Amino acid sequence: MLHLLSGYWVCQALYVAAALNIADRLAEGPKTADDLAREAGAAPDALNRLLRGLTSMGIFAMGTAGFELTPLSETLLSQKEDSLRPVALLGGHKLHWQAWGGLLDSVRTGQTAFDLVHGEGFFDALAREPDLLAQFHRISDLTIDGSLLAALVLHRYRRIVDVGGGTGALARRIAAEHPQAEVVLFDRPEVIAAAADATINVAAGDFFETVPESGDAYILKFVLHDWDDEAAIRILSCCARSMAQDGRLLVVEVVLPDDATPSIARTHDVNMLVLTGGRERTLAEYTELLRRAGLTPRAQTTTQRGISVLEAALSHRPVVLSPITTGPTGT
Repeated sequence: MLHLLSGYWVCQALYVAAALNIADRLAEGPKTADDLAREAGAAPDALNRLLRGLTSMGIFAMGTAGFELTPLSETLLSQKEDSLRPVALLGGHKLHWQAWGGLLDSVRTGQTAFDLVHGEGFFDALAREPDLLAQFHRISDLTIDGSLLAALVLHRYRRIVDVGGGTGALARRIAAEHPQAEVVLFDRPEVIAAAADATINVAAGDFFETVPESGDAYILKFVLHDWDDEAAIRILSCCARSMAQDGRLLVVEVVLPDDATPSIARTHDVNMLVLTGGRERTLAEYTELLRRAGLTPRAQTTTQRGISVLEAALSHRPVVLSPITTGPTGT
């Protein structure tokens, strides 16, 4: 319990190490705290104390030549494709941890802690912090792998719209694997400004009002969990109004299990309460959102990493949901 209660100490220590690029600075080999402090613009004694603390957690190692990388700290190397440095930079940022300080108010009132603490919404705050916004999208990009692309089953579509697709990592992967398709990335103007790429088309707008029309596949990857039910239904309804009559909507989320199976979605659900006012949902809850937006679930595919793809069609021909599992459903 004491270890759990000091969890925010660890998060902040890792945030500082990530902000000072300590892992990258040690990639060339061991260095002393004095050397690292000189490179990073830090106080030598304070940095030495921080690194000793992280060494005791197994994050770094201390050898005769100075501090060294370990397998744990290698996950913070910025150039690694699956680097967790963006998670450290977002999770330890004051906008994030100060919002978590309002969790008690959220639980008492049901309101979003971020809004109560900062006086504005999470995405409005991110729009004013471009570096932090970039880290947010890099975190989302960590979920893109071959198993997710396989679960989307996109080979038969000719116009694919990635709604709320961030800076376009998924859209570019889809374009590379499905050159027969026109791939459209749709997000807020400040987001897609960093998404220029000759292989995809980009469109800016507000998915609460409209999305690009005439797509035969619309993808919502980790979008709906950011919003409450009414907002989620509005997003889904915009997609339903714009999609081709025989088109499909592909919702990508980590679905809450109905039983006591351990799932990262349970802790993410609390994070949604704190940050955005959204929520993680069960399959039945997603099905109800889709139904209210005029859509009918057709299939569920779950990858080995526990990410689900829910396929839905317009409700002119209701069918029973058919689960398809390609790997363990828990995370």
